[in-house]
Amino acid sequence: MRILFLTFQGDTAGSTNSIAYLAMGLAERGHEIHLGIRRESLLWQLVEGSKVNRIPMTFKGKFDFTNWRQIRDAVKNHNIQLINAQSSHDRYTSIFANKRYGLGVKVVHTRRQMPLSMGGPLQLFLYNQWTDSIVAVSNQVKDGLIKLGIKQSQLKVIHNGTPTAKYENIDSAQVERLKAKFDLKPDDFVLGSVSRPKNQIQVIKALALVEKPLKMIFCGIEPTEEMQEIIKGYSTPHQLFFEGHVEKDDILAYYKIFDADILASTMEGLSQSLLEA
Repeated sequence: MRILFLTFQGDTAGSTNSIAYLAMGLAERGHEIHLGIRRESLLWQLVEGSKVNRIPMTFKGKFDFTNWRQIRDAVKNHNIQLINAQSSHDRYTSIFANKRYGLGVKVVHTRRQMPLSMGGPLQLFLYNQWTDSIVAVSNQVKDGLIKLGIKQSQLKVIHNGTPTAKYENIDSAQVERLKAKFDLKPDDFVLGSVSRPKNQIQVIKALALVEKPLKMIFCGIEPTEEMQEIIKGYSTPHQLFFEGHVEKDDILAYYKIFDADILASTMEGLSQSLLEA
């Protein structure tokens, strides 16, 4: 199948990795995959050297007429059969380009986060009437969309995935170095959190209620002044570590030392971080 993926995002986020894994995986299976993205995005770099064909696009908003034409040209030049839009701007531009230029392709949207609201009757009409299907990455995302007015017949759950190959060669020496770095003992309970800044402050507040000492390792953030003040007030001697940004090639070793992993977000449909754990 000839598929055009679209996303105006594609920067530092778990969804960026998910899109890259999906596009490259389908290309390896023999599908002809094209990816409309911003040239300056991280996703552009992630699929470099793969079988995925990158097409630079703008995505300046739902009425970005230049982007409409970019989508039209991509569909015609590559004889696209299906457009899969991954984020807000391109969900609109995929629909409008298809209708404006009579492209006649299937338009499928993917929703990766829990929906908080729907953009009124117009958006409901567009999603229910002018898309061929909407993919939700979990049953919870599907249920949330139904509550906001998306027809159940429009929805299909395809769970987010992660490639198994990347877990085959985790560096055991690095795991041992991390155990030494955090001075881990056999009876230590290690709670981990791997994500860019989200709502980690709630985890730090909740630890004040935990009576048994534990070690908490945050990957992806630095401590704020508010966090440091809360930590100073703990009555239980928890040990908290803030690792800041960790390169993706190094992050998998951290999961090997966690007893549990927590994602401080109520928005995620099926996060790449939780799949990695």
